[in-house]
Amino acid sequence: HRLLLAEYVQDCHTQGFAGIDIIGYSLGGVVSLEYIQSKAFGDHKGWVQHVITLSSPVNGVEIANISNLSNAADLLDCVIGSDAANELSGMYLSELTRDFNKQNVKDLREMGVEIYTLSNKQDLFVPPEASTISGFEYMFDLPRDLLSSDWSAKTGHAQIMQINKHPEVANKIYSILYSMPKSCRLTEIA
Repeated sequence: HRLLLAEYVQDCHTQGFAGIDIIGYSLGGVVSLEYIQSKAFGDHKGWVQHVITLSSPVNGVEIANISNLSNAADLLDCVIGSDAANELSGMYLSELTRDFNKQNVKDLREMGVEIYTLSNKQDLFVPPEASTISGFEYMFDLPRDLLSSDWSAKTGHAQIMQINKHPEVANKIYSILYSMPKSCRLTEIA
C-alpha cells in the first residue's frame, strides 16, 4: 500500500498540485506514516505538507482488541495471523515504537511536514495510547454506538469518520489545512 500511496503522490505532483495533504483512517494512517519514513518519500521531499491520521494504530494494536469483537467474525478470519496484524501487535505500546514515532515526527516537522494524530477517547479497537504520538495528538470524545450492528461503530472506531454526526472532527481537520494552497487530499488508503 505504501507504494500505491507513493504513486498517488507522484500523480498529484505531476498534475501540478502545490502541496499534498494525506489523511489516513485506521490502517491508512499507518500506511501514510510508513510512506513518509520510506525512500520514496525522500524522492518526494517537499511535496507533502500534512499527514493526518485518524484512529490509526501508529503505536501498534493489541490483538485482544481485535479478537474480543463479537460482531467481527469476517474481520477475524482475514486479520488474525496476517502479516499486518503480527507487525502491529509486535509494536503495541513498545517504548521503542513511541520514541521512534516522536523523533520521526520532530524530524519531519523540520523538513516542513506537519503530522497530526487524531483519536477518539472512546475507541476500544484502536485506543488513544495506540493511535497518538505524544505532543502531536488531538483527542475527541465521541460516543460509541452500542445499538449499531456495525462492530466499528459499536467499538467507537468508526465515529471519527462520521463527520455528519461529529462535525468537530471535520472542523479540526479544516483548521489544520485551512491556510494551505491548492492541494491533493488522499483519504482512506488501505
